[in-house]
Amino acid sequence: MLIHREASQWEVVVPAKVNLFLEVLGKRSDGYHDLDTVMLAISLCDRLRFQATEDLGLKLQVTSASYGGFQKLSAEDNAWEIPTDHANLVVKALEAVRKRFGIVGGMNIELIKGIPSQAGLGGGSADAAGAIVGGMLAWLGAFHAEDAAELASGLGSDINFFIEGRSEGAGPENWLARCVGRGEQVSPIRSDWKIDLVIVHPPLGCSTKDVFHRLGETNRKENARFVVKELFQSMELRDRSVLAGKLYNRLEVPAAAGNPWIDRIRAILVDEPGVRGSCMSGSGSSVFAVVDTADRAEQLADRLRTQHPVRAYAVQSWQTLSIGEQLATLSRT
Repeated sequence: MLIHREASQWEVVVPAKVNLFLEVLGKRSDGYHDLDTVMLAISLCDRLRFQATEDLGLKLQVTSASYGGFQKLSAEDNAWEIPTDHANLVVKALEAVRKRFGIVGGMNIELIKGIPSQAGLGGGSADAAGAIVGGMLAWLGAFHAEDAAELASGLGSDINFFIEGRSEGAGPENWLARCVGRGEQVSPIRSDWKIDLVIVHPPLGCSTKDVFHRLGETNRKENARFVVKELFQSMELRDRSVLAGKLYNRLEVPAAAGNPWIDRIRAILVDEPGVRGSCMSGSGSSVFAVVDTADRAEQLADRLRTQHPVRAYAVQSWQTLSIGEQLATLSRT
């Protein structure tokens, strides 16, 4: 994430993510699933602004980052159905921060959405992470990393990545991490390789609950550790072809069984010049493609938007300083 301050208002920019690798290891006794996944943050972002207030209200306003607003691509398209009450993880996260620190006060929040929902891109989780960080800064004037990690773990599976997915030191690097457990156990991976991608989101989303319901116990990827090791090696070598060949998502088959757009997009991308490989992200329905260059990514995204009823974004891997490094820099200015 990227943190700014202007007078008493804090602004937090949070990125979306894609899963370069996702294996489901089994169902847990608490109803969640154990995962082994590699997540990469990308430059498709939401923006949150926080202003502490003396009353007790948590007032969330949601606006669009796009000039076209919250455009629907079909009658079934619910990408921009964003709640503003307690159903939104931003509100839940701020309530958790307020309870943890015994805060008496409220917050005005503006959430500027650029990441579609039901896309497998982690937009809700990223917003919750931004709310934990922004809430601490606006109410307390300080960030408490251990508390943030614990609160994130209690709220959802991917939220910790957006707080802990960047290692300290060495200047701007990718937010890239291997995450296990429910996804809350985060091990950052050092990499400054800029990767160009195209994200394609169809006019029909995927329900995470429905995808896991269809998962079953078949077609499990063997030798997950070996595959992930080779994926990391391809990033060290900066080899797009090898990286693309190691992309894997265990949830793609059950997601595609309920959403024909996923296979349709994969088929379209196969013949596109400059595309090295593609994979579904998260529980869908977005598909991402590894592309040779930023120019080709822009051209492909433009062509897909023109020829098909989809959202298409040319993005790169997201690189910033860690949260601690950013705040240390802000304190010196």
